[in-house]
Amino acid sequence: DLVVHNLKNISGKDGELLQTRIASFQKFFNGNFEGESTPEDLVDLAKKHPGTRIICGHTGGNWEKGLRTISRQKNLYAESGGFDPTAGFSEMATRELGPERIIYGSDAPGRSFASQIAKIQGANIPEPWKKRIFKENLRGLLAPILLAKGFKP
Repeated sequence: DLVVHNLKNISGKDGELLQTRIASFQKFFNGNFEGESTPEDLVDLAKKHPGTRIICGHTGGNWEKGLRTISRQKNLYAESGGFDPTAGFSEMATRELGPERIIYGSDAPGRSFASQIAKIQGANIPEPWKKRIFKENLRGLLAPILLAKGFKP
């Protein structure tokens, strides 16, 4: 709540389209550190602010659980960077969220570009979906912001 409230204060306009990327993790061992958000936290935040589109960074770390957790919240998007290039991510993500709610993420410099690109490029999903994930989805999220600031997306 505090993050969204502060972003609205910075924007100067209530209801202005805001985007934020929040890294979230569901750690396998020893739990999360104080202040680290989880996909469940982002679902709660997204429900309170349905007009704000939020990108779940790293898809929650545990991507299978993260995808299932955010799937019903339509203003939450999954970002593909930040975990091992495990086979099946893109297939599950498109099945759970649809190709329009997945954003390519490189996780640079933490991971190689090749390993992160391979999650999408090597997936058994239609080529037009890959194009959406690599380019069109993020462009669609950023276009209104860029236009409002006088830039051509």
